[in-house]
Amino acid sequence: DLHLIQLYPKSETVRAFTVADAGPEEKVYEDSLLDGDRGAPIRVSAAGGEVESFQLAVVPFWRDLDAVTVEASELRAGNGTIPAGQVTFRLVDYVRLEGVDPDDLTMHEREPDILWPAKPFPVSKGKVRSVWVDVHVPRGTPEGDYEGTVTVKAAGQEVARALQVHS
Repeated sequence: DLHLIQLYPKSETVRAFTVADAGPEEKVYEDSLLDGDRGAPIRVSAAGGEVESFQLAVVPFWRDLDAVTVEASELRAGNGTIPAGQVTFRLVDYVRLEGVDPDDLTMHEREPDILWPAKPFPVSKGKVRSVWVDVHVPRGTPEGDYEGTVTVKAAGQEVARALQVHS
């Protein structure tokens, strides 16, 4: 609970959840303690014809979330655009490992591994749920710094994170 208090945004509104980001090389476990500025833009770089990835980690505040959804806006830079449909989402699921010593804090019984289509999904209180995000930059996309948002919706609320793509 102390970690959730640190993550809780300073706001007049009672918040149901927050959204952190993580790089593609990071393993986000269901019990991960997430740090960082959840208000900072998410930045990735990719040339035309390339794909760059990152993760969104949905962290509920003391309640279960049902029907969590994720969407992206169109990304714009000068006279260029990356269509919203070029930002795709997959839900990270976990596989159970056998023989994990419960006293070894470096081991986890459930390892992030499987990527499912990101249809609406639940997140249990006390857990973190990760969404894998791929930004597909189409061939022929003009160079530039593209800006848009990724938005997570749940419990009648939404958290929008700025997304910046350098191409």
